[in-house]
Amino acid sequence: MEYESIIFLCILVLLLLILIIHYIICIINIIRFNKELKLMGQDYISYSSMINLKNKYKFLRNKVRFSLFIFINFKTTYDNLQKVIDQMNKDYIEEQLIINKEYFDKLFNYPIDEEQRRAILTDDDNNLIIAGAGSGKTTTIIGKTRFLIDKKGIDPREIITISFTRASTDSFVKKLDDDRVQCSTFHKLGKDIIEEGNFKKDIASEALLHKLTKKYISEELIKTPEKRDRFIRLYSYHIHYNNSKDKDFGDVIEIEKGYDKETLKSRFIKNKLLKQQDKKALMTLKDEKVKSLQELVIANYLFLHGIEYEYEAKYICNTTNEYYRQYHPDFYLPEYKLYIEHFGVNKDFRAPQYSEIEEKRYLEGIKWKRQIHEQNGTRLMETYSYEFDNYGIERVLKKKLKEFGVKVKPINYDEVIETISKINSEEMSSFYSLVEKFIKIFKENNFEETKFDEFYKDSVKKKNIRHQYLLEFIKDVYLYYQNDLKINNSIDFADMINLATERVNLEYNKKVSYIIIDEFQDISFSRYKLVKAIQDKTNAKVIAVGDDWQSIYRFSGCDLNLFVNFKDYFEHPKIMYITNTYRNCQNLIDFAGSFVMVNKNQIKKKLKSNVPNFNWPIEYYFYVSDIEGAAKAAIENLRELGCEKIAILGRNNSDLNKFKSDKEPFITEKSFNQKFGDNVIFSTVHKSKGLEYDGVIICNMDNYIAGFPNKMSDDPVLDYVTLSKDDFLYEEERRLFYVALTRTKTKCMLLVPLKNESLFSKELHDISKDKIKTNIIEDSEILHNPACPRCKTGVLICRVNNVDKSTFVGCSNYPACDFNYKTDDIIKNPIKCEKCGGYLVKRKGMYGEFFGCINYPYCKQTIDKVELDKNNN
Repeated sequence: MEYESIIFLCILVLLLLILIIHYIICIINIIRFNKELKLMGQDYISYSSMINLKNKYKFLRNKVRFSLFIFINFKTTYDNLQKVIDQMNKDYIEEQLIINKEYFDKLFNYPIDEEQRRAILTDDDNNLIIAGAGSGKTTTIIGKTRFLIDKKGIDPREIITISFTRASTDSFVKKLDDDRVQCSTFHKLGKDIIEEGNFKKDIASEALLHKLTKKYISEELIKTPEKRDRFIRLYSYHIHYNNSKDKDFGDVIEIEKGYDKETLKSRFIKNKLLKQQDKKALMTLKDEKVKSLQELVIANYLFLHGIEYEYEAKYICNTTNEYYRQYHPDFYLPEYKLYIEHFGVNKDFRAPQYSEIEEKRYLEGIKWKRQIHEQNGTRLMETYSYEFDNYGIERVLKKKLKEFGVKVKPINYDEVIETISKINSEEMSSFYSLVEKFIKIFKENNFEETKFDEFYKDSVKKKNIRHQYLLEFIKDVYLYYQNDLKINNSIDFADMINLATERVNLEYNKKVSYIIIDEFQDISFSRYKLVKAIQDKTNAKVIAVGDDWQSIYRFSGCDLNLFVNFKDYFEHPKIMYITNTYRNCQNLIDFAGSFVMVNKNQIKKKLKSNVPNFNWPIEYYFYVSDIEGAAKAAIENLRELGCEKIAILGRNNSDLNKFKSDKEPFITEKSFNQKFGDNVIFSTVHKSKGLEYDGVIICNMDNYIAGFPNKMSDDPVLDYVTLSKDDFLYEEERRLFYVALTRTKTKCMLLVPLKNESLFSKELHDISKDKIKTNIIEDSEILHNPACPRCKTGVLICRVNNVDKSTFVGCSNYPACDFNYKTDDIIKNPIKCEKCGGYLVKRKGMYGEFFGCINYPYCKQTIDKVELDKNNN
């Protein structure tokens, strides 16, 4: 019994000893943990360092299960390590701000602000610095690079800084003044990496894709009749993205106004006359332009099927009466004595795009037209807007024309291709850009050719015929382009980046501690993969700097999703803001910010400025035809403010020609300087990115397909190749306009055509209300004329009847809106009808003069003249 007690006692002592040893080991490890954590706190603690520490002491956390005070303290710290480290990092930054105050004060010729200093001191594995326009982004990047070298002891050869243009890289090198740091564009970085592997292929010119796109249309399509015919249908029926469904009449006009609605028949005849060198006929030839995109499709269909037609020919009988003018049906087929009318109605035979009164008038007009044909025994074929849904109009026209006995006569499609290939218009240039943009993004994403088949199947599933035509054509151009690269043993920029990424994944022996990327909002998926490959190989820290509001390079493959959702691509990033802007005044920033953030799918930021406000930071210069005079007036205004360096910014390179005279075939730099002075330069908005001027003037504020906004630049077909899906209309064009507005140190002037003002110009004016000053060049009162009661977006102006020279009031949106009235009282003395939104005009009745609505008999609102005079007084 005594023996058993001794054994039990020994076991108990042994267990106690084991427990004591366990406690001692735990305490020793806790002390080590605390020391290590304290030592880490002497510097910024990154997320990976925190994870390494947590993993290192995970065994200790599993062992500590008792409630000794020291254990409780450790468990609390360990279980809340992220919060503990966040506070330690905060304390570290506060301490370093004091320690390095003199360093930061003297780092540049001017002190950098606190947000910039905090961004420089923050040193996580992945960092995103969101910078506003003019907020000192480049200063912050240079400051960060110098701080890493001067204060953190980082070898400058272990730092890679990347920008997107050679100019910005050269500027960075000059300002940094340390050639040991690898400052590079993505182009040079990729080229250097693949050349390390003795890669021998040539790199193709950036212009090659554009050249081959045009060549494919002019030379290759005719070799394959099926592809030729499908492209002709694409161009004739589906080239325009029609976003007018379920829109008000005025909105439809604004959307369609900028498109070139010249028919293919008109272009074909001009091309023939050019070939025949018939200059006399060319001079007398009048372009055939239709009123709407749907009418354009019908006209092109008739022409391509060899069906002779006349557009808006006078009806065979006189139809003028008290309520209706002479009837001009949309199309007349003389060979078949058949009229075609296209009616803007839905399946319920309603016209909801109009107001209630205007819809009644429109539907009554349809009845009247039908009655005219019935009374005179003429044949009428009707088409309707809803028949364009899902691009089904081709099938509908084929069926209806056959029912009326109209026969198809084949025309020479090779000559049609020749005609299309020779079209030298902004609209065609925009189409080429769309094709090239799709292919560039496709290649930037490193998609395989089979991806086109996936896209096509999706378009078939969605019954989107337009996308089917586009995808087929783009795929053919892509294959043609790829074959040319292969034949010439060359690669393009996207190939080079993708090959560089492959090489880094296989072999990369350089030591890299930091990768600093400027203008990160413009990064593409392939460039992201290259950066990520280098980071994964080297454990380098990534510092990305940019502004999603200034993402304007979608045409080169940039994907904004990589910026807006940075955390999905770089693990546990630190997000910082620098919001003090040193270029623009506060009220201009507010106007521009409100404009760009109409699209909520962007990062919200509140920029601040100490630059003194101008009463009118934005001014409009409205003109009728004298854009040069408007520009000179704006320049004079800026010079009076002391501006020396002034930029006229255009949406396109060709906008420069807006300032040429009739005697000039094109404008040169010399003639431009003669007009405006040596200190005034012309630039596109894209080229002005990252630059600033004393004063800025924006031109091409036209509502046109290649105006501002460019209506083909954000085509929905690009959603197939873009990772980020933003359905907001003209979303990148909106950011481009924001860039234009924020290039100035003083004021921004807009040159705006009175008769065809752009959507952005109107919207900015609505946002800023009475904060924008209006200047009218040339004697014109149109700006103050009353709005058209039908479309609401046009204004009423006086017109002259070409036949009897009588005057009448019409809409400035004619011919898209054909509202007219016989008296100009509406303009001289506009009295709004409170009942229907029309206008009241003077009439005579049994008891004297009174005012009645122009919409009578649909609206019978009246007001006595005496009562009106009384109210006016």
